[in-house]
Amino acid sequence: MARITLRIDLEGHGSIGPGKIRLLELVGERGSIQKAAGAMGMSYAHAWKLVQDTSATFGAPLVDASAGGIRGGGTTLTALGRKVVALYRTAEKRAATAAEKEVNLLRNSARGRGSVQRSIKPKQKARG
Repeated sequence: MARITLRIDLEGHGSIGPGKIRLLELVGERGSIQKAAGAMGMSYAHAWKLVQDTSATFGAPLVDASAGGIRGGGTTLTALGRKVVALYRTAEKRAATAAEKEVNLLRNSARGRGSVQRSIKPKQKARG
């Protein structure tokens, strides 16, 4: 399956892409940075740094962590965190829709199976 992978560079303020977005989604789903990190096969320290970096990019926290205790604590996405995820996923869907034809051509042409190679005419030698 071919798909678009979207990375958005925010002009000197950082970037957001599929890894950071998936991490935020998993934090929201699992209620824990540690559980989200485990699901992605990364260390807690690395996940925490990504969350901090992403929050710095947007100038406000994207997650809200509460300390443990009787209820056990946990981590949730802030309203801004939910909005960042939603905006990214919308942009991703729009990019995929806009590039569907080209992605299909590339997919079909992978490993010589499609028409992209046939549509490129070899340069003819200049006659001198």
